[in-house]
Amino acid sequence: MALAFLCFISTLSHAQADTLAPTNLPTVAAADDFAKELVDGLKKQAAADPASAKDPILIMHVGRELPAQLKWIVAHLEKAHIAYQIDLVEQGEVDAALADARDNAVQATSLLNYGEGPGLAASQKAVRGAWQNAKFLSRRIFGLPNGFTVWTKLRRTSKQKLGEAGTSLMQGGIAGLSLGFSLYLAQTQGATVHIAPAVAALFTWVAVNGYWGRQLADVQSQGATVTETKPGVFKVRKGQAFFLLTAAIRSFITNFLVVGSAFGFDQLLTAKGIETNVENTAVNLVARSWIDQWINSHQATTLPDGSIVIKEGQWSPKKTIAINTLWNVAYGLLKNMHLLNLGSAAKWTYVVMGVTGALKMVYDERYWFKHKWERLAAAFHSAAADQCESLLIRKSALSVK
Repeated sequence: MALAFLCFISTLSHAQADTLAPTNLPTVAAADDFAKELVDGLKKQAAADPASAKDPILIMHVGRELPAQLKWIVAHLEKAHIAYQIDLVEQGEVDAALADARDNAVQATSLLNYGEGPGLAASQKAVRGAWQNAKFLSRRIFGLPNGFTVWTKLRRTSKQKLGEAGTSLMQGGIAGLSLGFSLYLAQTQGATVHIAPAVAALFTWVAVNGYWGRQLADVQSQGATVTETKPGVFKVRKGQAFFLLTAAIRSFITNFLVVGSAFGFDQLLTAKGIETNVENTAVNLVARSWIDQWINSHQATTLPDGSIVIKEGQWSPKKTIAINTLWNVAYGLLKNMHLLNLGSAAKWTYVVMGVTGALKMVYDERYWFKHKWERLAAAFHSAAADQCESLLIRKSALSVK
């Protein structure tokens, strides 16, 4: 009887693989629904079979580039810490993989296409209203597959808290001394400056940011964007739109504390004060964001349970803190001197850093610009749309015999 039951299950699995119907995802909203179900199913599977969590999802895509729907699915996988691999393949390779899935009775297989039609969202009970659509649009713009989280939990031992508290006080002290020196220079040039309140305000702000630095980095790094770094090679990076937004907010707060405490908060509302603040913040976004993102990309991964995992290419928390401290001290001095209009050398060094950052952003997105140009040229010549589909399958399914 047991043997007959196993034969029945095997036959049923083969039948399901034989009749695998593609899921149509005509919109990113439909892909969002699909990705949530996919991640939920994979997490449940990993809970029941922990070994399956180490088996990456192979994404075989037929087409010259990834459609927006598939990029959104990849962002969901990345944020859920689910391993995956992306391969641009020919149609025959997808057909062979489907044959393997059928031969090995693999049920965890999804075939996707992106044509016109009702899509998944219309066939499911998830009917989006105006508010849901607005929330999804904001998540899409800022690259937030899991939505916005105000704060992230972080488990730390007493020793870690003590060490990070000491480091944050040191960072605050160095930032305060740096600002004090800058304000002293302004005072020698005849400006009326309140040095002590400004130093105290910046010391507190930097110390708080330093102590909760890893949580703030997690908050700023919630966004995800899939970028083609070289032909056929795709990488998930921190979402720049959300990162730049939060960086601008932090910069405005810092400038508010420094200028307001040193010269009076009424100076923030003058035409010159607004112009300087906006200019300082704008340059700040491109002057330091690319280095901040580089440092954050090497930060150890914090898992949902609060544990820290140091993956290949990532730094230990101590190394991250040390590098971050040195960087913040050097950069803070330049930023403050520009904000306070102290010396042309510091101002032009700050501007050059901004130009360098802007050029790097353009360079990093070179393939994005290339594809946009190709699409525009294709539309101008009335070229047919690139037909594509994707296969999501456990990588081990292709090697099981």
